[in-house]
Amino acid sequence: MEKVVQKAGTADISFNAVGVDVIQNIPLVDLAADDFVSPVTLTMQTRFLTAKAAGKTMMKQGSGIILFLTATPGGIGYPYTGGFAPACCAVESFSRNLASELGVYGVRVVTNRSGGSPDSRVFKKAIDSDPKAMEPILRKMEEDTMLKKLPLMADIANAVVFLASDMAGKITGVTIDVTCGTTAGLNYRVYPDIQ
Repeated sequence: MEKVVQKAGTADISFNAVGVDVIQNIPLVDLAADDFVSPVTLTMQTRFLTAKAAGKTMMKQGSGIILFLTATPGGIGYPYTGGFAPACCAVESFSRNLASELGVYGVRVVTNRSGGSPDSRVFKKAIDSDPKAMEPILRKMEEDTMLKKLPLMADIANAVVFLASDMAGKITGVTIDVTCGTTAGLNYRVYPDIQ
């Protein structure tokens, strides 16, 4: 942070989207304790360390935004996501609490909740390694959205750019949902015979 301030004059945006390994697709009752707890611990540790450094700097300058990224399980029960779901919930809770402490210094804290982007590195890697297995997974994820499609990386980036801008200058302490409606309407279905 000191190097950023020395070079740029201020630290205006902190965005931590570091991923951690997580074991999924196993029922929680069959998951080992370490496999459940590790993603939560590692996710919170990296978010805490970067937010603490950014927060101290931004408090002194009286401005800035700290941004986090989570996923659908942060806002709704989503089966077989292991420790990933509670890690998302923990980040969103941390974001709200941090916003309540830093707001008086002119610092905003916001989380962007993504629905999983099929063009992200993680999804592309999975699709390339096993396209047959990924096809029904992606189709189910799309069916779980209200818009019947998943957000792309550009959609997530656009939301983050907006949140970091002066146009969102009064938004803090919340999670912005960019899941194409998954969080609000999991298992929402279209029935063609109903007009």
